Amino acid sequence: MFKGVFEAQTVVPASREEVWNYFQDPVQLEEMTQFPEVEVEASGKAEAGAEIRLYLYFGLWKTVWDSVITYVDEPSSFQDEGKKLPFPFTAWKHTHTFQELGPLTGVHDYIEFESVVPAWMVKCFLGGMFKSRKAFVVKQFSPENKGSSAF
Repeated sequence: MFKGVFEAQTVVPASREEVWNYFQDPVQLEEMTQFPEVEVEASGKAEAGAEIRLYLYFGLWKTVWDSVITYVDEPSSFQDEGKKLPFPFTAWKHTHTFQELGPLTGVHDYIEFESVVPAWMVKCFLGGMFKSRKAFVVKQFSPENKGSSAF
């Protein structure tokens, strides 16, 4: 069993309220995640006790990821924990933190995980996924996209 921590930071050109509201809708994961392809089944916004099912598509391989929102401190942070996790994960805890930076918002992702493959392999995968998410989210909130479907 391998344990690891992964962190990602993003500065978003929008108010904390706008960014918080965006991240409260789990369906946004479908748009912001380029790989793997994600389909979300959720019962509304991310509030304590809410359960979220993700279908992850890796080409011909489809897997399920079930998680629950375990903690919410609006509009500063929320946490999700894995209940049923796909290979290679055996444990997952993801804390999302939102910090007001004047007209901008800092988004910090802190992930604690356990896996059956070395942590450096998981971190490489997560690094690529979060780099892609960061680019997508910053673009969604850029001035030329204000008023789009993201809001």
